[in-house]
Order: sequence, then structure tokens, then C-alpha cells
Amino acid sequence: MIFAVFLALLFLVLGINDLIEATSFKKDISTAMENNKQNIAFMSPSEYETDMNVYGDVLYLLGCYCEKTKTNDNSTKITGSYYLMPIWSENEEETKYITILLHNQNNVAAFENITNDTYAMLEGKENINWHNYYFYGKVKPLDTEAKQYMIDFFKEAEAFEAYDDATINKYVLPYQLEEFNYEVMLSNSRTAIIFGTVIAAVLAVILAVMYAKKKREREEFFDRIAPMPVYKENQSDSYSEEQIKNN
Repeated sequence: MIFAVFLALLFLVLGINDLIEATSFKKDISTAMENNKQNIAFMSPSEYETDMNVYGDVLYLLGCYCEKTKTNDNSTKITGSYYLMPIWSENEEETKYITILLHNQNNVAAFENITNDTYAMLEGKENINWHNYYFYGKVKPLDTEAKQYMIDFFKEAEAFEAYDDATINKYVLPYQLEEFNYEVMLSNSRTAIIFGTVIAAVLAVILAVMYAKKKREREEFFDRIAPMPVYKENQSDSYSEEQIKNN
């Protein structure tokens, strides 16, 4: 019973929390779209801020520079792919770079196609059949371990004149864009709330049945007990009558 109560509360709390977060994200993105803001296809490097909600087409990628994995029972699963996205802005003298962290591995093929298109453009090819990917996400601080792999990527490509902290900070934004599928979260939150409500309702019915059963058993117990005799004292009345006769 205690476990069932805990499970119901867990589903309800997680569901409500996800519902609030997804609804807030959707509202913020809708407002941003109306005002033509927070679109990664047009944002300049200076516009990025931690915890900002962003959206827009991923147009250019320079490839995946590292992957995050998780090992369970001798099997390894990729849980995140770090892609490098260039930011070409008219407001900035130098090209800057930002990381996109892709959690859903089903979308890796789309990112690889964009990477191939980008290198084809850099090689001067024409009539490229451009692929694109519409992205919803949040701006988070760049993962410290991933940053080192990114520096190694730049070293191999001989992209910069140096690779000290000052140079890296000059060209690389200290952020990563993390996917945020608010539609899936909304759906999952509603499912969790329904499960929690159903479990709570079943618990309420069980408790009501148990209470009714206990009440019935208590009533049957008292019914089996013989009623106690009630003594009616009539002495006062008799005495009063005798007094009246004597008078």
C-alpha cells in the first residue's frame, strides 16, 4: 500500500513538473517566433545566453567530434552526439563555433547529411541538394570533457593559430545546444498524470472498501452481544403516592 501511494505521488509530481516545463518552453518559443528572436539560423554569437530556449533550422555542421556512451551489462549505448556548428554572422569579424548535443540517435543521419552538404559547399561544389533539420532546444554550458575533444578536433584540422585558452575562448562559445522535444514531453507528462490519477483512484476505492468492511464487522460484533438490562427506579414515584394517601 505504501509503495502504491509512493508510485502515485511519483507519477503525479513528475507528470506535473514535465507539463509545466514543456508548456513554459512552448509558450516562450511561440513568443520568440512572433518577435523573430532566438532563431539559431540568424542569431549572432553575442546573443546566446545560458538557459535560453532556441529554435530554427540547422543549416551547417562540421561533424561530430565526440560521443557520450553508457555501458550496461557489457553493452554500450550512445546517449549523445556532439556536433560542431559554425556561426557566420555579419556582426562578427571572425567565425565562431557552438556545439549541438544530439540525444536522439534516430536523428544522427540527418545531421550527417547536413555535415556532408557543408563540406561540399566548402569544397566549392555547386547544385548541392541541401538537407536541413528543424531544431528545438536549450542553451546549456559546454560540457568540460567534451570541450577537450573539440579542441583536439580543431588541432587535427589545423583550424587556429594556437590552442591555448585565450584562442579557444575567442572562437568557441562556452555553450552547447541541447535538444528539447517539448511535444514528446507534453505527451509523456499527460500519460504520467493519468497513471498517477488512476493509481490514486484505485487506492481510494480500496481504502473505501476496507473502511466499509471494518465498519460492517464492527457492527456485526456489537449485534452479537446481548443488550444490557436497564434498571428503572420507581421508588421515588411510589413514595410520592404513599405520601399523598397519608395526607
